[in-house]
Amino acid sequence: FALRGASYSRYLYFNEGLDPYTVTASGLPPGVSASVAIVPGEGGPQPALVLSGTPTVVGNYKPSLTVHDSIGGSATLKGSLTVYFPALSISTPTVPPAVVGKPFSLQATAAGGFGQRTFGANLPPGLTIDPATGLISGIPTQAGCFSYTQAYVTDSTGFASVSLLDQVLPAASGIVFCTQGLPPGDISVGYSQQIVAIGGAAALQYSLSGTYPASLTISATTGLLSSPAFTSQEGPNTYNFSITATDGGNSPATLSVTLSVYRPPTLSPTTLPSGTVDSLYQAYFPVSTSAYPPITPVLVSGNLPNGLYLYDCNGNGQPCIYGYPTSAGGPFTFTLEAIDGFGASPANQVSYTIPSIATIPLTFNNPGPNLRPSEVGGSYSDYVSISGGSQPYNWSVTGVLPPGLTAEANGGYVHITGTPTTAGSFTSTYQVTDSLDAQASISYTIVVDPTLKITTQALPGGDVTESYSQPIAITGGSGTGNNFFLTCSRDVVAYCQLPGGIAIDANTGVITTSPTPLVQVTTYHFGVEVQDGDGNLAWAAYSLYFADVPAVQTTSLPNAGVGSSYCQSLVAGVGTGPFTWSLTGGSLPSGVVLDQYGHLTGTPAATGAYSFTVTATDAAGLTATHAYTVVVT
Repeated sequence: FALRGASYSRYLYFNEGLDPYTVTASGLPPGVSASVAIVPGEGGPQPALVLSGTPTVVGNYKPSLTVHDSIGGSATLKGSLTVYFPALSISTPTVPPAVVGKPFSLQATAAGGFGQRTFGANLPPGLTIDPATGLISGIPTQAGCFSYTQAYVTDSTGFASVSLLDQVLPAASGIVFCTQGLPPGDISVGYSQQIVAIGGAAALQYSLSGTYPASLTISATTGLLSSPAFTSQEGPNTYNFSITATDGGNSPATLSVTLSVYRPPTLSPTTLPSGTVDSLYQAYFPVSTSAYPPITPVLVSGNLPNGLYLYDCNGNGQPCIYGYPTSAGGPFTFTLEAIDGFGASPANQVSYTIPSIATIPLTFNNPGPNLRPSEVGGSYSDYVSISGGSQPYNWSVTGVLPPGLTAEANGGYVHITGTPTTAGSFTSTYQVTDSLDAQASISYTIVVDPTLKITTQALPGGDVTESYSQPIAITGGSGTGNNFFLTCSRDVVAYCQLPGGIAIDANTGVITTSPTPLVQVTTYHFGVEVQDGDGNLAWAAYSLYFADVPAVQTTSLPNAGVGSSYCQSLVAGVGTGPFTWSLTGGSLPSGVVLDQYGHLTGTPAATGAYSFTVTATDAAGLTATHAYTVVVT
């Protein structure tokens, strides 16, 4: 909703798209336009359509707003905007007196605004308002003075209210006090308090009785209770007395009250401690207990150390000096007076001295010599921080940072961030100068290791009848210690299953069977992941086949003759074919060779007894060996 002739502004937030933005609009009320701006929003600045202007014509409008970004994207919002006039208001005729026990009626009337109206009110006990018609009616049940009594009305555009009926008279010309108590006073300042009573058959007359300060009087006709200034003999003290209001009849009203009279605060000398730059300093000034809080110390002359301030530190009458000193020096001598809760003139002035404000020596929080290590390609973040001295600090960084890292100073620290691109050991020097020209410097070394990698390309197969142990080899990485674990979290491990039959040592990366041996032939597909001491990760995918170990079934070979053709085939069984054969020990007869298929062929060229060993390797990488002796004659 918008009020004709009144300034109108509305933010319509949007997200996504690419700045800069433009807007096209149609159907807006005359006097209102649309634009795009970056405005405050939840979580920080964000783009919004801004409707603004001063509408000039009443009506119900159907605007269409389209925002366009710089790469051709757009979004459209359609809505409704009603311009109304005049503004919502509420009024009543002259309010008649309200009396306990007598019927009361008053009509509240609303005008302007837009939409359905609803009335409400805050009223004395016994009175209500009709929410539909605004009629206030009822029979008051309690006499007295009432604060914040009002009738109000709401509609689609907002809220309007009118004050009314701040008192209800007692029945039968009775008298009641609206005043319920007295504020305290001080001997150094004047005192004035209006006493209010209502009712009676004639003008009320006021009087005092009991024990009260001699300088305190009350106006018989107006009820103004006052003293030009309480005397020093009248405070500190607490007085209990009565105030009477009468109309000259037989039923006066009496109010029992208590009046506390205080003295201005009196400061006392004390020895103040020395302080330290940037460290909390708090010291209290002794003060008389007869003063009215808060008691605030006020600087009369001299200078406080920079960063220290004067307060009533607990708000209950305890003046102090508080803060964080920002610079060194001393001694600091100053004169104070104290002002109480009345603003009473001080009774005295006292001089105080803070002997000195010293600095804490500049100290690097990391004694060195190393900052956190990293690896090539790993995300890096570490800090060089300082304590002590006097802010602000000025930093300089010299030497060599690892390529890919930058150092940015911010107050009490330097933040080193980036992604290292080169392995090696790099040393840089950090020097800081504080506001008092004190200096400190330190050198730190960052070691960048090669990128963490798993170098084991494949795992050899295993024998279901024997224990299995195979290490996973790695290079690079940084930090202290590595953590190995089996994983299926990488999508490229096809048919991955976390193997229940094998385990990996978290510290050494050695893969073993569990239980040992396995009880069935199977193939595992899984990943191995390793994390170094700085949190860098590397991983690899493996397939590991467990089968029965192969066996060489050719138990012996025939002898051969010199110059005679020789041809024998070796046979292996069990395991997983095909098998690959190789000579792994001894010597074949001269002129005879063994191929990968297990064929011994050739023509022996010399006599003798030849002993040799062959190995059959199956498709799973499992092996079997056998020794032979062939005699050539």
